[in-house]
Amino acid sequence: MYFHNRQALGDELAQKLKNFRDNDSIIMCIDPNSLLACIELAAMLHAYIFIIYYETISDPYALGRTLGVVIESGEFVLNPDISNQEYQYIYMNFSSQIDQAKREAISRLNKTKQENSIERTFINDRNVLLTDDIFREFMGVAIAKTLLKPLRPAHIEGVAGNIIPDTSTRLYLETQGTTYLDVIASNIFDDDHYFDEPDNYTAEQKIELAKRISDYWT
Repeated sequence: MYFHNRQALGDELAQKLKNFRDNDSIIMCIDPNSLLACIELAAMLHAYIFIIYYETISDPYALGRTLGVVIESGEFVLNPDISNQEYQYIYMNFSSQIDQAKREAISRLNKTKQENSIERTFINDRNVLLTDDIFREFMGVAIAKTLLKPLRPAHIEGVAGNIIPDTSTRLYLETQGTTYLDVIASNIFDDDHYFDEPDNYTAEQKIELAKRISDYWT
């Protein structure tokens, strides 16, 4: 499915998620590239926005693969496509390199620290919409699960514009509901391929817009 821009995608998702409008919902943006769609969705649903910030750690054993990510709390989230047993084997052989990459990731997060307009505990007893515009990888959900582990959201909904089949199945199993616009069989195009127009805001402007929307409902 193709869209005029990410705002249009957010509008279409809002039409399918009307039951979350004015219902204490939080849009959890699991990919920075999808933030504009999340902003539009939040504006339509009168919802808050929580942006996930993280730094990627590459797999030293397999070039081009993500080993996991480090989130703002300093926690390491393993790529869900890698088993703990495989990770232990990789770590045994590359422990110094991996530990150094984690320290550098934490340092970058601290230097560029962006504060969400809502605290993590604000998620308690509210609906969480795990949202991505083009949902390909399951890494974002693994990160969200780590963030949500000590909390008690009322409901977790997986939300996407386009989604690939494997991810849609896993998302269905890991959440209490899923909402998406289309299943795409191919994974060969980048995300921007599905939009006629690029984002017309900078990354900084989108973060500021997200904060303003959340502040407005607070």
